[in-house]
Amino acid sequence: MEVTSAVQAEEALAQQGYHILSLKPAWGGLSLEKAFPSLFVPRQGEVIGFTRQLATLLECGIGLLPALRTLLGQTRNRAFKRVLATILEDLSRGESFSAALAKHPQVFDLLYTRMVMVGEKAGQLESTLKQVASYMERQVQARKKIVRAMTYPTLVLVVAIGVLTILLTFALPPLLEVFKSFGAKLRLTTRILLFVSGAVLSHGLQMLVVVGAIVLLALWLLGRPTGQRLKDRFLLRVPVLGPVVLAGEVARFSRMVPLLLRAGVTTTDSIELAAGASSNRVIKQALGQVQQDLLRGQGLSGPLSRSGVFPPLLIQMVVVGEETATLENSLSHVADFYETQVDEKVTAMITFLEPAMTLAVAGVVAFIAFSMITPMYSILGSVK
Repeated sequence: MEVTSAVQAEEALAQQGYHILSLKPAWGGLSLEKAFPSLFVPRQGEVIGFTRQLATLLECGIGLLPALRTLLGQTRNRAFKRVLATILEDLSRGESFSAALAKHPQVFDLLYTRMVMVGEKAGQLESTLKQVASYMERQVQARKKIVRAMTYPTLVLVVAIGVLTILLTFALPPLLEVFKSFGAKLRLTTRILLFVSGAVLSHGLQMLVVVGAIVLLALWLLGRPTGQRLKDRFLLRVPVLGPVVLAGEVARFSRMVPLLLRAGVTTTDSIELAAGASSNRVIKQALGQVQQDLLRGQGLSGPLSRSGVFPPLLIQMVVVGEETATLENSLSHVADFYETQVDEKVTAMITFLEPAMTLAVAGVVAFIAFSMITPMYSILGSVK
């Protein structure tokens, strides 16, 4: 049987009515899952399904341990099954549910475990789990929309680069040699194409090494804190992409903070968790400063305004929420607005990007065609 410890094996066999005479581990051999555990992390969809099912079972009056055993038996993902088995073992030793979840940060992030901890203390674990599942579903849907929107432009770009590479290295050089042998009159466009093709053929390896070195240097810089901050600051300032990135960050912040506040998390802890969930280091640093100002008793709207990062609408709605004691509702409205903004901005960006890339590819094809056709007419004229 496949278990994580001898204690779990004894419990499982005892529940099946067996009396154990001897128990020893079997050699599992080598496997890809053991060699590369990060590749077998449960998908977020599985975590969302588990969260919703657990909330439903708890609402029906089933205890936490029986509910987890039921879900363990239904789980098909082996990695997730081992995680749940370990959680059950920790619970049987008297640990809290949130502490058991915190041992698996690759599956249950800090927001998840903190929300569960608050739900446990408040005696509202099932409602808290539903809120977490709803939040995770919104994040997954937003990512899927962006991935779907970027699929076609990415495919066009990859195909265009591949076709251009094949033309410059295999198709065009023989034709260009024919033009030169016949003494055809070469226009400027043809000479440019001849130069580019010759450079690729003569120095292709050196160019590949240089490009590879530049990519490695860029990856090294992006792995450093300074490079990451520069990249995130650049993303916020790009004319078309910047507003999309900012709207997405504001929507995530405005959705997460009221969720945490309704669960009973303090404002300062909510800001800390929102900063940890941000993927942009400029936003993360700004929220860290906002949290420090909150600890000094300066409120939320003032520090947000002084950061110079967040849009005026968010700040105005926070001011209204603080004055009317409806901060959660105000931020929820902001989240709805900016989630809609992200959808509209992504759609507009793709609407602009698709014809722009098509025109760019058409322009390259027209340039190559014109460069090849004009020498052909010169050759035909000399033959006549």
